Amino acid sequence: MRPEERATPLHYAIKQGHRDIVEYLTEIGVDPHVPARGVCDCWSDIEPVRPYALHMAIRHSGFEGAEKILVQKLGAYWTFQGTSALDHVDPHDVNEREIIDLLVKLPGSRHAADALRYALKWNELELVNRLLERSDMDASVPDSDGQTPLFWAIQCKRVDIVKLLLKRQEVNPGTPDRNGFTPLQVAVGVRSLPLVELLLQCEEVNARRTDAGKSSALHIAAARGELQIVNLLLEQNGLDVASPDSTGNTPLHWAVRSRDKKYHPSLVTTYDDDENNDDDEDEDDNSDTFDEPPGYREESLDIIK
Repeated sequence: MRPEERATPLHYAIKQGHRDIVEYLTEIGVDPHVPARGVCDCWSDIEPVRPYALHMAIRHSGFEGAEKILVQKLGAYWTFQGTSALDHVDPHDVNEREIIDLLVKLPGSRHAADALRYALKWNELELVNRLLERSDMDASVPDSDGQTPLFWAIQCKRVDIVKLLLKRQEVNPGTPDRNGFTPLQVAVGVRSLPLVELLLQCEEVNARRTDAGKSSALHIAAARGELQIVNLLLEQNGLDVASPDSTGNTPLHWAVRSRDKKYHPSLVTTYDDDENNDDDEDEDDNSDTFDEPPGYREESLDIIK
């Protein structure tokens, strides 16, 4: 063992291919969710990894079937802290189908929600429908980022699944994730007008809500240059088109940044006087034009492209 290594006997038995030792350790009930160090080079160029035994079984086992033993006998589920094994499997790999089937059938709301996220990620609609019918499915269970299955369905632009989720009593489309992002902001971010329309019909959705960066759905839509979404959002009552985000930029600033001048008139009223004055004055490097409104800061150019 190298000085920088630190792992359990279970890690080493899996890596060295000692099936008999692995079976013995599972029989006595060792903890499969103990992090190791120095025994795995996966993503080592990005950050130090602390794999659990199940990751070793899936990616570095010296014999076949190690992952099945861990799941069935020890209830192993996590590959790293806060990371489900379903995040690191590929349904296109025939060798991983058996372990995938075991993982998606594990009981409990946490497991059911993770299985739903996996099914959405890989566009397995039949599995999605089966999971939503499970009695232990709680579609309000978030992942480590605070995002519920509704977020995942929106990110995948699955309008049909979003409709199914919105019918569930436990689903609140106004609940933000840990960074303050709401499902509406995510729908705007993925440029989905149908999803934005659908969410705005929900009474729990507040289009004025901002995230940790003080950005509203309108800021995001303007930055993306999504004219239809901008106009739809501006139909909502109480939106402040002059409210700056944490970078000091208003929705108008981001509209200018996106180079789309066909926005709703309420976005440009703040600068009507400046534009009218430009018609009467000679252009120079210091003049305020629509393409460079007052207060438009150069450092904002690199924030959103």
